[in-house]
Amino acid sequence: MSDTCGGQNRNVNLAAVLLYAVQILDIPEIEQGYFEPGHSMMEVDSVHAHIETSSKNVNIYHPSGWYTAVRMASKSSKYDVIEMGQEMFF
Repeated sequence: MSDTCGGQNRNVNLAAVLLYAVQILDIPEIEQGYFEPGHSMMEVDSVHAHIETSSKNVNIYHPSGWYTAVRMASKSSKYDVIEMGQEMFF
């Protein structure tokens, strides 16, 4: 399945790879499906929406302010936020 989001997908590249596979690997057929726009929902979408909505009218003056904004974004259950420092990246 491929998405239909023009700004994020790589459908042209995927189609080229699938065509190449059919030609080179002697695969008789590959069916590529597309999601119908607006009819898929992932948990991460609602998380991002909660964060965006809750921080819309909040002044955040420092990147660390996002820790609190994200923690408080959900009214039903708080999101787990792991505060990472530069030393935690390799």
